[in-house]
Amino acid sequence: MNLSGWEIIIILLVLILVFGAAKLPTIASSVGKSMKVFKKEVTELRDDTDPNTPPKQADQSGSNVPQSSYDATSPQVGDKGQDQTKQ
Repeated sequence: MNLSGWEIIIILLVLILVFGAAKLPTIASSVGKSMKVFKKEVTELRDDTDPNTPPKQADQSGSNVPQSSYDATSPQVGDKGQDQTKQ
């Protein structure tokens, strides 16, 4: 899609009429920031799916892994010492 100089000028004039000259810098800034975030996310996604990149190593300390206190062999609340399926 090739836009000539006249087409760009007409588009800018329509934008000025629709939004007003005072809001155009704010809108342009917002669009610019959005494009920057979008490009960053696309780059990160491309880096994550690149097969030539070695996988990141997980933290080996295990400090971020929550420890479970559940023990399947110990009696739990509601256990009455009998099989619950034979009622």
